[in-house]
Amino acid sequence: MTARQDKLTIGVMRPRDPVVAAERADEAVLRLARLLGRQMAREQVALARAEEERRATGGRS
Repeated sequence: MTARQDKLTIGVMRPRDPVVAAERADEAVLRLARLLGRQMAREQVALARAEEERRATGGRS
């Protein structure tokens, strides 16, 4: 059995062009925000559908 690894090591190198690195970081943050927004919207739709179904069935499972 192998030992469980509890830590993740990430190597970081200094960017060659700090401006490009900052732009890429900004793009990554925006992509993440869009992903989170879409996931939240999916969850809201699922909740609304579940509530609609609950009302349509009179609260029965």
